[in-house]
Amino acid sequence: MAQAAVEWKLIQPGRINITGYIDKLKAALAAEVDTIDGEFHKTTATWNHQPAFEKKVDMANAMDLRGSVMTTDKIYTYITRGTRIRYATMTPNFMAKTSPGHIGSGPGRGGVLFISRKHPRPGIKARNFDIVIARRAHARINRSMKAAMKEASNGTWTK
Repeated sequence: MAQAAVEWKLIQPGRINITGYIDKLKAALAAEVDTIDGEFHKTTATWNHQPAFEKKVDMANAMDLRGSVMTTDKIYTYITRGTRIRYATMTPNFMAKTSPGHIGSGPGRGGVLFISRKHPRPGIKARNFDIVIARRAHARINRSMKAAMKEASNGTWTK
């Protein structure tokens, strides 16, 4: 009597080079952090006052890779977050160098006429630079990280 059989043989993969894999992801994230840093610098390109931005890429563990761009500059924070009131009265020809929702910085004009707590003015409209930059970067970072994972998985297996 004839017999039919199917046989499977398990092929063991080599070891994954986890360090090489993580290095590719870190490099991709560092490139994105550099791009984001450039976006933040666009927001202050025409300012006399240049805030310092700190870039960071770090890893708490294999599942927690983080990148950030930040500043603790008070003036930048006031412009980004906005204020309820301000005590500076601007010249009649004043035009801000930045505007809400726009990543960039123009020439502006005018300046501070005087500062007085006796004459509170409407606050600064929040520019939300960080939110706008994060929205722009979200899809790009996802594509970049997927591409890095794909590239890393092609060369991480060893025998």
